[in-house]
Amino acid sequence: MLRHLLHIARDAVEGEPLDERDRAEIQAARAGGHGLVRVDDILAAPDAIAGAALTPIWHAMLGVGVNPGGARLDQRTLGGNRDWTSIFEPSGGMLLPRLREDLTAAQRAGVGQLGLRLRQAAWRALTGRLLYDLEAQGFGHLSFPPSPAPSAPPGMDSNRFREACNSVLRILAEERRTDPQQGDRSVDPWQQGQPTGSPQEGRAKKRVHAYLRAVAAACRIDAGLLRDKVEEAFRQARHQGHGGWAVLSLEHLWVRGVADTDRPWQCPRCNQIHWHGSAGACSRCTHALPATPNGDLTAREIADNHYNAREASEAGTAFRIHAEELTGQTHDQAQRQRHFRDIFFDAEEISDIGERPAYRNVDGIDFLSVTTTMEVGVDIGSLQAVLQANMPPERFNYQQRAGRAGRKNQAFSAVFTYCRGQTHDRIHFEHPDEMTGGTPPQPSVATTDDQRLLAERLVAKEVLRRAFRDMGLTWAGSGTPPDTHGEMGLVDDAAGRLPRLTTWLEQHADDVDAVARVICKGTEIDADAVVARTMDLPSRIREVVDGAEFVAQTLAHRLAEGASCRCLACPPVCATCIFRCRQQTPMA
Repeated sequence: MLRHLLHIARDAVEGEPLDERDRAEIQAARAGGHGLVRVDDILAAPDAIAGAALTPIWHAMLGVGVNPGGARLDQRTLGGNRDWTSIFEPSGGMLLPRLREDLTAAQRAGVGQLGLRLRQAAWRALTGRLLYDLEAQGFGHLSFPPSPAPSAPPGMDSNRFREACNSVLRILAEERRTDPQQGDRSVDPWQQGQPTGSPQEGRAKKRVHAYLRAVAAACRIDAGLLRDKVEEAFRQARHQGHGGWAVLSLEHLWVRGVADTDRPWQCPRCNQIHWHGSAGACSRCTHALPATPNGDLTAREIADNHYNAREASEAGTAFRIHAEELTGQTHDQAQRQRHFRDIFFDAEEISDIGERPAYRNVDGIDFLSVTTTMEVGVDIGSLQAVLQANMPPERFNYQQRAGRAGRKNQAFSAVFTYCRGQTHDRIHFEHPDEMTGGTPPQPSVATTDDQRLLAERLVAKEVLRRAFRDMGLTWAGSGTPPDTHGEMGLVDDAAGRLPRLTTWLEQHADDVDAVARVICKGTEIDADAVVARTMDLPSRIREVVDGAEFVAQTLAHRLAEGASCRCLACPPVCATCIFRCRQQTPMA
C-alpha cells in the first residue's frame, strides 16, 4: 500500500500547481535526499468543509465502499450514535467518495473521528514486528524529518547519528509507543535521562538502552552522552509526548523509500533487515553490522518474495471483504441473502447503527459466516468457495456443506477445511478419502417411546401455529424486527391471549388429536400422552411468561429463552433448542 502511496504523492507533486506551503515542504524533502515522504501528508483527513475533496486514500477506500475508519462497530459509529455513511454524499443507491455539502458541526467532527481511526490503524502497516514492517517488506524505513538535522555528539559522524536516531524510531514503533495510541491505554513519555539500564525498566527501555550502548561502544563515545543527544533529537523532531520523549508522533513521522535495486544491511546473527547502516549495530539483537550492505536480495526481490508487499505493489489487487453472519437467529435473513447475491431494492433501508438507506457498494456482502443451517438446502446462490472451521462429523455433512459451492454452472469452486488438533479432525486429515469417498452410515429412524419428546415438540409447534393464526397474529404483531422464533405476538399481550388459547384447545380437541396421531403413526409413542401434554400448554406458557429471570419481549422468543422450548414450539432452526427442558430429559 505504501509503495503505491509514494507513487500517488509523486504524481500529485508533478501534476498540480503548488502553493508556497507545498513548495517549502518539497524543498525540505529534497534536502533530505531521494524518496523521503511525510506520512501524515498521505493519511491526513480531508478538510471538513462543504465540497472538500477527499485525500487519495479516502477516495480509494470510499471507491470500494470501505469505511476509512475501520470495520468494527465502534469504528463505524460517530458521535450521537450516527452511522459513518451519514457524512458522505449518496446518489442512485450508491455512496459516493465525496463529503456531503451540508455537513453539520457534528458531522464535521465525524470526519475528524474517521481520520483519527485511520491514522491509528496505519501504524500496523508501518511498524509491524518481524516480517510485517516497512524494512522487512523491502519498502524503506521510518525516518527523522529532513531538517533540521539532529546534532550529533562529539566524536560521532552526523550521518551515523541520524542512523542511530532512525533505529531508535524503529524500536519504539515496534514497542507501540505511538501517538495516536494503538491500544486502549495511553503511552507515558520517558523523562529526561531515561532509559538508565535499570533492571526494573520495561522492555522498550531495555531495548533502547542496549542498542545505544552497542552504538556508543562501536563509536567509542560515552553511552550517556549519546542517549542525551538522541533525546534532544527526538524532542527537536517533536517525538516527545507530554513533558517527556520517546513517543512517536505520526504527524511528524517521515518514511524514506528505497530504490528497487538497493540492497540492505542484514544482521549476521538474527537476519534483521535494515535499509540504513543502523550506526553499525542491529536494532533487534545489537550485533555488529557490516560497513556496507551485505544483503543477497535487492529491494524489489525482497518485495516480490513477501506476500503482503507483492500484493500491495501490484495494480488492481486491492479489494474489500464485507463479512456478515447468517444463522437461524438472524432477524433480516432474506435481506442478508439478497445482499450477498447483490440484489437491492429501490429506497431500501438497512438496520445497522440505527436505520439508514442501503448502499449497493457499501452493503453488498462478500463473505457469509453461517451455521450448519446451510446444510439443509438454503439456496444462497452461486458460491465460489466454502471454508469450514473444522472437520464435519460425517461424510454426508461434508457433502452437504461442500456442495454449496459450484452449483450454478461455474467453471470451478474451492472447498477448504481447517482441521483442528482433536482426534476426529486428525483422522480425516490423515485419511481424507474416508470423508470424501467413504461409505456413509445407513440412515435409521428411532420409533420407540423414548422419542416422545420430539413428538410433543412437533405437535406443540403445529397446534400453536394454528391457534395464534386463528387469533389473527402475524409477523407484524411481534414488533420490529420480526421474531424469528414464531408469530405469537408480544409478552405484554400474552396474559390476554392465554385464556383464548385454552378455549381454542378445548374447541379444537379433535384437531389436536388428529395432529398427534399423524405424528405418532408407525411409532411406539403413546399419542394419548402427547395429546394430554399438549392440552397443558397454557399453564406451561404462563410459567415462562411470569418468570422474572427472562427478558425477551416477544412471546415466541420468551418460550425459547425459558428453556422449555423442546416442550413448546421452537422452529427447526432455533439455536436455543440445545437447552435442557425443565420437565423433560434432553433429546438424545
